Amino acid sequence: MKNVFCMILISMGLLADTLPKGAVQANMDDMYYHTAPKPFPPVPMVILEGEPFKEGIYTFRIKVPAHQKIPLHWHSKDERVTLIKGEICIGFSDEMDYIKGNCMKEGGFYINPKNVNHYLWTKDEETILQVTGEGAWNMTMVKKQGE
Repeated sequence: MKNVFCMILISMGLLADTLPKGAVQANMDDMYYHTAPKPFPPVPMVILEGEPFKEGIYTFRIKVPAHQKIPLHWHSKDERVTLIKGEICIGFSDEMDYIKGNCMKEGGFYINPKNVNHYLWTKDEETILQVTGEGAWNMTMVKKQGE
């Protein structure tokens, strides 16, 4: 994963001799997205900082298509989410109701608290989310009785 992270930094136009150790800088136009690895949904993703599946701070961005529904799930650690582009709706509940929930627009921010069921859906355009947290990242899908 370390080599993939280095390749991502290089693809963003960052050269090791131009920044001090530990510094990260990236313009949106220079970010190269790859298909996210499992257990992520198969959406475009770019890792900006750290390694999500290992201990430590991470930051990544994902592109979620228009009219996408991400079913009920939870994470074992808090996630801090900033909406970079588009519109995302979030519901915190044990039941999915795509009419209820709060919808956020570009620049919006929210926290998914650890161990709390939530679900997401996008509206009429592709949405870019930036997620920051403490690794290791995980996503546990909630199965309803009888599923």
